[in-house]
Amino acid sequence: MKVGIIGGGALGLLFSAYLNKSFETTLYTRRLDQKKLIKQEGIIVDTKDSMFNSFPYVKNTDDTWDDDCLIIAVKQPALKNMLKELNNKTAKEQAIIFIQNGMGHIEDLSGLHHHNLYLGVVEHGARKKSDARVSHNGPGRTRIASYKGDLSLLAPFFEVNTFPFLPEYDWRNMLTRKLIINAVINPLTGIYNVQNGELVRDPHYRLIMGQLFEETANILMLAAREKEKGWRELLEICKNTEENRSSMLQDLDAGRCTEIEAISGYVLREAARLKRRAPLTLFLYHSILAAENRFK
Repeated sequence: MKVGIIGGGALGLLFSAYLNKSFETTLYTRRLDQKKLIKQEGIIVDTKDSMFNSFPYVKNTDDTWDDDCLIIAVKQPALKNMLKELNNKTAKEQAIIFIQNGMGHIEDLSGLHHHNLYLGVVEHGARKKSDARVSHNGPGRTRIASYKGDLSLLAPFFEVNTFPFLPEYDWRNMLTRKLIINAVINPLTGIYNVQNGELVRDPHYRLIMGQLFEETANILMLAAREKEKGWRELLEICKNTEENRSSMLQDLDAGRCTEIEAISGYVLREAARLKRRAPLTLFLYHSILAAENRFK
């Protein structure tokens, strides 16, 4: 299987480096200087105990996307334009996996002509250290569910042991649980400027985290069994990625726009639709927007 990863951020680098061990892998990056650097040095992955170097193919995003499977690793703000390009530059038979945070992009997928569309949630902790170096701060799994098409087409991914993928059979429940996790971890770590592990170690953060989880899970109408599963996953991710700085915190550190609209903004829109209050989410939403305004 030929695998293409679009996006040279932390997850794009991480996926390219690991999947290159098992597949013919191409990383598509927007900037020519990043492409040149990776061709020269490869992608360096720092883990807790060691490091390794990987040399996937690397191309510019203007090149042809003719891989068997494409993993879309750009963030939500860049996804709108990417969706237009997918229809123009790919065949209907190609498999497309989206691994964005939030659920704001789901309604846009109906405009794609592809027969095989998949949604993924990533539980790894990753931090981009340079254009060719990424820190793998917490090993996890990537859960994949079919939005449209046969999940068995992705069977080769489920056989990879060094970078595990797990099949899921209800994309809405899977994404809802992950959205709740993102709506808790991202804004809290962003506002308090702490690593993920602090949210479970410090009793005050953990109290706030529990209340925010309940508020979000109730708004998104997560069933009792799914709520229990989601809480366990939240604690597990915080512990497994304890040294990770969340993507929202990394964006704020770098003076970039965050994915707050696709995460907390989505929760607030659902709360408004259902005529429910979401005071904690509302506070965190505007707090992150205020933090973004410091860089404008």
